[in-house]
Amino acid sequence: MYILKFKVLLVTALLLLGTPLAFGLAVSPPSIFLLVSPKIQDTTAGDSIEFELSVLPQGEWENGEVSFELKDPPEGVTAMFVPDTWVFADDAPVIMTVEIAEEISQGNMMLKVVVSGRECCYEGEGRDVNSESEIELNIVTQITKTATPNQTTTTTPNQTTTTPNNASLTTIEQPIQVIDFIYPAAALGVILALLFGVILMRKKFMK
Repeated sequence: MYILKFKVLLVTALLLLGTPLAFGLAVSPPSIFLLVSPKIQDTTAGDSIEFELSVLPQGEWENGEVSFELKDPPEGVTAMFVPDTWVFADDAPVIMTVEIAEEISQGNMMLKVVVSGRECCYEGEGRDVNSESEIELNIVTQITKTATPNQTTTTTPNQTTTTPNNASLTTIEQPIQVIDFIYPAAALGVILALLFGVILMRKKFMK
């Protein structure tokens, strides 16, 4: 009786463990993942800005080629990719340069980057693959660097000097304060008094 129950439990455990194990060992179809860096950037109208694209193969990828596209960008926004295609096992990133027209208004802008192509050898026929990623552009009037209050930055060839606005460029010696003379004068007075007392005592004994 106990042997029968043990066999039932063993068969049940094998069935429960075998199902996920079979899925884990199954061949997964090829796919890709697009990674864009950075995801958010500030820029100005009339400027250009660069992003780095990386294609990460997934599943049973064996061979293939993909290309890139900035999908449905707003008017005045264009993109150029270098190189314009990516081949399997190429580790070099793709540089996407986004051009912003001068008439673009300020504000945030969401853009969608798409990579697509075909894996040539999956199950003998190949398989279409694609991935996409969103990036954000913040169009501002101008990009300024944070300056320290009350400081002026002067740039000369091969040298940059930062000077407080309320400081003079020439060195002015500080006036000598009266208190600087008090302690030396007092010490001198004490010494003279002691000497005078010694002289008086010598004259007294000499009489």
